[in-house]
Amino acid sequence: MEHLRSRRIPADAIVIVEGPCAIWSASLGSGIFNFEITDDRGPIHTIKIPYRTNPAYWVGKLLLELEEREEEFKKQPAHPLCGRQLYNVGMVHGGDYMNRLPASFRITGTRRWTPGLTLADVRAEFQEICDRYAEQSGLHWSYSIEGEREPFETPADHALVEAVRSGAETVSGKTPDIVGMGLVGDANLYDNDGGVKTVYYGPAHQTAHSDHEQVSVTRLTHCAQVYALAAMNYCGLGG
Repeated sequence: MEHLRSRRIPADAIVIVEGPCAIWSASLGSGIFNFEITDDRGPIHTIKIPYRTNPAYWVGKLLLELEEREEEFKKQPAHPLCGRQLYNVGMVHGGDYMNRLPASFRITGTRRWTPGLTLADVRAEFQEICDRYAEQSGLHWSYSIEGEREPFETPADHALVEAVRSGAETVSGKTPDIVGMGLVGDANLYDNDGGVKTVYYGPAHQTAHSDHEQVSVTRLTHCAQVYALAAMNYCGLGG
C-alpha cells in the first residue's frame, strides 16, 4: 500500500482477477470485534452474588441488544449492490465452573458496514456500548477490532468500469452485471489504503477457498480476453 500511495508502483486503476464473471464494484466494510467484560470480585461462589450483578447476565443483555440492532438494520435502506449492515457473533467465552463467578467474558463476532460509513463510526458505536454497559453494570467493559477493512465502491460511470464493461461486451456479446458483495477482499485495501480505484472481474467464485477450487478453461480464456481489451480501452487504445 505504501508503494501505491507513494507512486513507487504507479497505478491509476486495478482489476482483481477473481470473483464472479461480473463487475464486482462494491463491498461492505468489515471488522472482527471483541467485547471484554471483567469483574474485580474475581472467581467467587455464585451463591454470594445476585444474578443481576453476574457478568453472564450482562453478556446476555448485550447479545439481545445486538439482535435488536440487527432488526434495525433490516429496516434501514440497504446498499443497492452489497446489501445491508450486519452484526453476528461467533464465540462467547467465560467462566470455569458452574458455581463460580465468571470473572471475565469475551464476545467475538463480525460487524459489517455499508459504503458511506467508516471505521471511526463503528468505533464510536462500540465505545458507546462499553460506556453505557459499564455504567449500568459496574463492571469493566472494553472493545477491540482486528482485521478491519473499510468499505469500497467504484462508481458505475467510472472509466475503469466502462473499460471492463466494454471489453466484456466485445468478448461475450452481453453486458456484464455490476454487482456488490457483503464480504471483503483486497479491493477494500487498494481503494482505501492505496488510493486506487478497483474492481473485480473473475472467471468464477462458486468453489473459491474450497478443497476443490476450480475454473473452466473456457472461463479463463474469456477473462484473458476481457482483461486485454479492458486495458486497451482504459489506456485509450481501444477501437
